[in-house]
Amino acid sequence: ARAMSTAWSTSRTTTASPGCPTACSCTGNSPVCSKVAGNPGRAVVSVTGDGGFGWGMQELLTAAKYGLQTVTVVFNDGYYGNIKTFHTATFGRATGAELRNPDFGKLAEAFGVAGASVSSPGELESVLKKAIADGGPWLIEARVGDMPSAWHLNRMRPAYRIADHTPPPN
Repeated sequence: ARAMSTAWSTSRTTTASPGCPTACSCTGNSPVCSKVAGNPGRAVVSVTGDGGFGWGMQELLTAAKYGLQTVTVVFNDGYYGNIKTFHTATFGRATGAELRNPDFGKLAEAFGVAGASVSSPGELESVLKKAIADGGPWLIEARVGDMPSAWHLNRMRPAYRIADHTPPPN
């Protein structure tokens, strides 16, 4: 989903991004790396869209194997959200952006992680607190409607600094 397809935390910072520049939300599945490399003593929560999640859902197997305290929240709107946005903006309609998602509860069970499905912010808050307190890997499906684009939140910065130049705000 475009609202936020990636969230990960390192030992010093928390980062959020509306997906990778290729529009496939390929960065949406990094909780295992964040947990092991930067946050061994903290819960790690990854928020991703259903399209992006499909590119890296196997991370649940690793989280289950090692009993890692990771929570993956999947915003399920039934689309490759970034592709739907780009197609609609460019062509006036989206083609090939629809998904046929699995039953996320059965998927969690198959991967050996706890799972839940929610459809409201209140339910998500309640289940998220429970998942973090549990201490093991979780998959939470958040059923949502159309998601607004969040690309305006992505503050791309140059990899180098130019003397006396400050990049404009996005």
